[in-house]
Amino acid sequence: MKFRAVIRESSSMRDFLNIATTLSKCGKDLIFNIRQDVLVIAVNIESPHAALPMWCDMEKSFFEEYTMEGLSETHTEIILTMKSANLVRALATGRATLPTFVKLKLVNKNMACLCVEMEIPSSVTEKNRVVTNDVPVTVVSRRDWGHYKLPEMPEFWMVLSMPPAKDVKPVIETLKNTAPVICIQTTNEGRKGTVSFIAESGIWKISCHCREQSITCDPNLEEDENVMSCEIDTKKLALFLTSSQFPNSPMRCSISPDHLVKFEVEIQGKVTMICIIAATNE
Repeated sequence: MKFRAVIRESSSMRDFLNIATTLSKCGKDLIFNIRQDVLVIAVNIESPHAALPMWCDMEKSFFEEYTMEGLSETHTEIILTMKSANLVRALATGRATLPTFVKLKLVNKNMACLCVEMEIPSSVTEKNRVVTNDVPVTVVSRRDWGHYKLPEMPEFWMVLSMPPAKDVKPVIETLKNTAPVICIQTTNEGRKGTVSFIAESGIWKISCHCREQSITCDPNLEEDENVMSCEIDTKKLALFLTSSQFPNSPMRCSISPDHLVKFEVEIQGKVTMICIIAATNE
């Protein structure tokens, strides 16, 4: 098994660190699912410390270089688990001074490690400084791969855009300690739609409506409902919005008929981060 990936573009290096930081705030253990054409970084929902099912698909084109050899010709994947804090700590070296590159490599140093190598420009000499951090990982056995697969996604008929996290977070933070459950509602109004956040008790009701949002409907799915709604845990939604290191990035929301809410964050048009929150009554 071999894996090597290099990032050289400055915006991509920042995005990679912010992706790792976002996921680390939602779970203490991460999964690297390394495939031929995509790297999937996910919160390990099998871990007792997992808070939210979240993951990020990073296409091969995100990296300047990307090479891997799977377990075998028939099982062309590598699945690793690691502590999220260790990965963030290894990458944080490049937060203050942007590196010229970030290299990821699977190595064996008496134990399996993900080697994170960065070249940091020096302010003192002309020669750049190379910093290497080894993140201990567990290589998941083939027989256990099934435990680390992403949850199967239902079909979502309606996908609506919504304001970025920085605009929605203050509303949800206000409701977090007074409304344990919040209703998410998406409404198809023709060419545009509305995403609503509704909280209520016996004596009060608070609602926030994000109107005139772009809408996409799957023409291959037959669906008569123009309104989809789902009640979810307010604190889980607040955790997702607070954890996101992409406060200005475009977001999308969709609700499945079996009461799952999917939030997507589009990162520079290159990467999509996905968070799934199930209904409270499921």
